[in-house]
Amino acid sequence: MKLFKTHSLTYLELIELVILADDAKGPDITESEHYKNVYGIGIQQPHIVANGTKLTPLSIKNNPELIEWLVNFTGIDSNSIHSLHLIDYRLGSNLNTHLDSRSSHTFVFILENAYRGGDVIMEDKTYKFDAGTVLEYNGQKVMHGVTAIEKGSRQTLVMWYGHKSTTKSLI
Repeated sequence: MKLFKTHSLTYLELIELVILADDAKGPDITESEHYKNVYGIGIQQPHIVANGTKLTPLSIKNNPELIEWLVNFTGIDSNSIHSLHLIDYRLGSNLNTHLDSRSSHTFVFILENAYRGGDVIMEDKTYKFDAGTVLEYNGQKVMHGVTAIEKGSRQTLVMWYGHKSTTKSLI
């Protein structure tokens, strides 16, 4: 059983995606209830921090350029995207292994990777990926996490989407 698929961004694609993510808006009041249910955060509390990681939800409806970029890259219908967020990992932070309860299909775009640590854990195996790597996996079936950051920092853009939404093959 293959745990995940990978794809590599070109340097220019990575730069463009980093700029779009940096400029992205958070959820507005109409999306706040959704993010409150998914993450336990909303407009009043725009981030959640656990184990030193910072999760920042992004608006799906108010970031049309970012959504268009993601749709063009992944082939996923924009109506199938139901969560988009940045995760920042700083020195000492990690993400404990877990299964996702709110989404089955996940794309993780590695925008920046730590010099040491910040490795991806999939089913008790550790993998080192460079910035520009894109992971696709079923988060409800594959235990996943991130090892502690020992030097540097790490940032990912994570997109959860519905399971019958692929319009073209990514890999």
